[in-house]
Amino acid sequence: MARPASAQRLDTSVSDTATVQKAQRLMSVLNTGNADLFRGALDVFDWCVRQVQEGRHIGAIDESGHMTRELVTPLLEAARDHGRITLDSAAFNQIVQVLERPAQPTPALRELMADAYASHASTRADAPVSHPHEQQARRRK
Repeated sequence: MARPASAQRLDTSVSDTATVQKAQRLMSVLNTGNADLFRGALDVFDWCVRQVQEGRHIGAIDESGHMTRELVTPLLEAARDHGRITLDSAAFNQIVQVLERPAQPTPALRELMADAYASHASTRADAPVSHPHEQQARRRK
């Protein structure tokens, strides 16, 4: 049977004995083959990655509802950190300073802002003229 043109094949090989034995044991317990085992494992891992990216923890929960053990792997930790920005103290303090004392807009930016505000307000004839830049802009027209 020919595969559709959009189908892709993923081939992988595992050579370490412990991993091969683990896969064989799982295939025996689940009564399945390589492809189904891989698909199932990929589905579970995909779900795990989405959970940690949403800030959740994955673990074994006992009958009383307590997490007895958390699932932590280097790959899941990489997924948890994906897109996270980490700053050292100096960089964080610089950002705090900028946020607490932002720079004043330049004269050119003030003029652009006044023109934009005036053009927006001029589309509304009933809009009150309260900003000095807006008053200047309306007088120019």
